[in-house]
Amino acid sequence: MTKNLRRKLLRDLKTNLVQFMAIFVMCFLAMFILEAFDSDLAGMGNSVDEYYHVTNFADLQMISEGFTAEDLITIRNAPGVKNAELRSTIRGKVRLHGSEKKAGI
Repeated sequence: MTKNLRRKLLRDLKTNLVQFMAIFVMCFLAMFILEAFDSDLAGMGNSVDEYYHVTNFADLQMISEGFTAEDLITIRNAPGVKNAELRSTIRGKVRLHGSEKKAGI
């Protein structure tokens, strides 16, 4: 029984070799492209983590209408906080060469 099945398998593969190779190549390309996307994503994650570590980039940014000096001290004393600083942003409009543009300082 198995001998006949093997013979039939080989005969079917020989008869349909082009279709078999086409499906094999399509599966190979699909797996290759999927792995390329996955490795690209992992590489970008590693690059971002290294950039944040080297530049000491902020892990968290808190935005409010106005923090006081007491708020800054409270945040600096929170567990796990290495450093905190206050920033101020002013938004307005600037007239430049006869046209008005939005600006932030």
